[in-house]
Formats: sequence, C-alpha cells, structure tokens
Amino acid sequence: MDVKDFQAMMEKPIYASLDEVFDKSNLSETEKDAFLRNEKYCKYWLLRSKRYYNQSLNSEKPNFIKKLARVINHLESDLVTGAKIQKIKEMFAPRSPIHKVTQTEISCRSEQNSPILENTYFELLILSFFVERGFNIELISNKEYGTRIPEFIASKNGIKLSIEAKNLNVDNIMNNIFGDSFKDGIDHHRTQNEQEKGYKNIKSQIEKRYEDAMDKYNHINSDEQYIIFMSIYFNNHFIGKPAINYVNSLQAKWIGQELRNFIGIVIPEEQQTLFIKNQEGNENIVHQLTEYGLEEFHKYVPS
Repeated sequence: MDVKDFQAMMEKPIYASLDEVFDKSNLSETEKDAFLRNEKYCKYWLLRSKRYYNQSLNSEKPNFIKKLARVINHLESDLVTGAKIQKIKEMFAPRSPIHKVTQTEISCRSEQNSPILENTYFELLILSFFVERGFNIELISNKEYGTRIPEFIASKNGIKLSIEAKNLNVDNIMNNIFGDSFKDGIDHHRTQNEQEKGYKNIKSQIEKRYEDAMDKYNHINSDEQYIIFMSIYFNNHFIGKPAINYVNSLQAKWIGQELRNFIGIVIPEEQQTLFIKNQEGNENIVHQLTEYGLEEFHKYVPS
C-alpha cells in the first residue's frame, strides 16, 4: 500500500457521529456542551480520535475525552481573558490531514493526531489548575514580531505568575527508550550503543526545551514571577542517566545568575511532582504555591 492509499484509509472517520463519541466517552451534558460550542473546530478530530481516548486505565479517573472537555470549559471561564478561540483552533489544528504518514523501508507509518493537541492540552491542564484555585488568567494574544512570551499570566492575591509549558513528544521519547519498530523492524534488538544514544537524545530534548523556556524569562515584566511546567510523560528514572543528571543539575545552574523573578520548574510524574525550586527566588510565593497544592500537581484532575 502506498502512502496516499494508506493515508486515505487512516483519514476515514472512526465514529459515525458526535453522539457516538459522547456515548462512548460517557460525557455529562456540561462536557458535551464544551465540544458542541466548538463543533466547527473539534468535530473533525473527535470523529477520528483514537479509541483509547474514550477509555481510562484507572476506573477512578476520567478518560482523555472527558478531561479535554473539562479543560475547554475552564478555558471559557469568566476568569480567563484573551485569545480563547485561538487556543481551541490551535488545539485541533491541523485539521487535514489528521495523520502524519511517512513511508519507511518496512511499511507506512501513521503518527495519528498532531502533537499540537497534546501540547495545548498540557497548557490548558495547567490553566485549569489555576482557574480552579481562583486565579485570573490572561492569555497573551498580541505577540510582537520577534518577541518570545510565555503561555499565560495567572494572578491572585498579589501573585502574578508568568507561566510557560513545555511538553516532550511522547513518540520520540518512546522511540528513544524502546527503539523504533517501524524503522528498525519488530525483531530488531537494540545494541548498547543505540540505547545510550537514545538516552542522550532524550537529554537533548529536555535541554532544548529548558533553554527555549529560559529564553522567554528575559521577556517577562518586572512585576511578574516566572515558572516552567515540563511534561516528560515518564517517571524520572525511565528517561536515562543523561537526562536525570541534567535535570538534577539545573538547580545548581541558577545560583548567582540573577534569576530572582524565577520560581523554578514543575515536572509532574505518575507518582510525584518534581518541584525544582530556585533557591534565590521569592520564598513567600513558593510557600503560597505549595499551599495551593502545586507539589501535588501529578494528582490533579480537572473537575
């Protein structure tokens, strides 16, 4: 099968209607309304969404479709101002093709759903965390040419946080840990050199996103505090020693760097949240964020 035929096959809707998606996902009326209000942006994706998105491995936690509806509702809260519709458009784009299809030596490969959706969902999950705690959110819409700015500003009780979200590509992480079966073949056994190279690549991905995030620190206002959220999808010990050593070295890098408006980095894992604090940052704000439950972010489920 050539790339065009394979892509056409993958582009076919999985579900006959939104009602079927809603039924499979067990959505409440409020959750359905989140998608219906934005139907023209999200319908194409919903009808082709992965089947496991409407399922949950943990019966006590909502499936991804439900969580997606909830963060959209939080985005549309009165506490949020700015480019709301732009975020919705961004999350469900590009609409066509929804599958990135590539030809390998072995077969065609589909990377279903743009990483843009996962990236934007992570941003909105953070936004929802602060909305549920009564923060006012300002989405930055007027980006000046050449100016690099964070995702949004969260304000409450004298705290003004400039928040940046970084999300690693889960497919790249998986390939670097376990190998790329589409490229190398199912029976390929990774050599020690390939494993070491994969872990170094993960470290490079984290380093690149960290450096990109820290570059934005230079553009925040003097009355703002800067904090970075970074999702790596896996528990810290799975990502290899190069990445672990790099993450563990960050706190020491900040000493003497005049980063007094920098709070630190939040890395949620499955079992814990790594809150790597800037020791020279504002202790009062760190204390308040801790009281808001930031160190338990990995447990947060949007309501």
